[in-house]
Amino acid sequence: MNTAPDPAATLAALRAAGAAQIDPVRLRYLEALARRSAGLQGDSRTQLDARLAQALADYRAQLDRARRSADTLLADACARHPEAADELAALHASSQFAQLRQRTARLDASPRGTLLTDLVGHIDQRKRADTPGAPASPTDDADAPADSSSLAYFEKIWAELKVEQQLAEALAQAPENAGPLNSHLLALQSLKLMRDLSPGYLKRFVSYVDALLWLDQADNAGKPAPKSAAKGEKDKKRKAAPRGKKA
Repeated sequence: MNTAPDPAATLAALRAAGAAQIDPVRLRYLEALARRSAGLQGDSRTQLDARLAQALADYRAQLDRARRSADTLLADACARHPEAADELAALHASSQFAQLRQRTARLDASPRGTLLTDLVGHIDQRKRADTPGAPASPTDDADAPADSSSLAYFEKIWAELKVEQQLAEALAQAPENAGPLNSHLLALQSLKLMRDLSPGYLKRFVSYVDALLWLDQADNAGKPAPKSAAKGEKDKKRKAAPRGKKA
């Protein structure tokens, strides 16, 4: 008696659990493989069933990894953006993990109205903490000029925030369902890994790329338009032609 689970029923359960939202192409391939196996008999079906069982096991492992990654992403995103926790939880519950990543990236990249105010307040609190007897209210010394150390600290934090925002905007534009060798996706993964391993190096790298981009734009702006140059050569030839005929 064959007690192996029915592949069609297993695939139907996976689809009902939201597998189509995670990897729809792979799911449709497995469903087609199950339909093909159902129409075979004998050794051919035995071999195809074994192949399908292994493919289903790999697919289940893939779904488990995607869910664990989405669980971690949801927890971190809700901690950073509690105001959008319900929306993010709904995307997670419906297994829309790609949309969850995109929405989190857009939230990370969105400018916050109180960002500069919070940053200035943080610098002011640090300044008062380092100065014994400083006034507790930030308005008491609001007109006092900021010292060089505070300005340097402000510039450092602001530069880090700018790099984080640029990276978040880039991650928000990641291609959907890209293959493992997609150049755009690989570049974004490299930048993300660089941020995790060495944020300072990422800041220097972004500054270096910005400088190269500026130099390239400045160099192109100084070059004459090739079409205009070609047109000028044609005009010269037209003017020189009548003189040659007269001669």
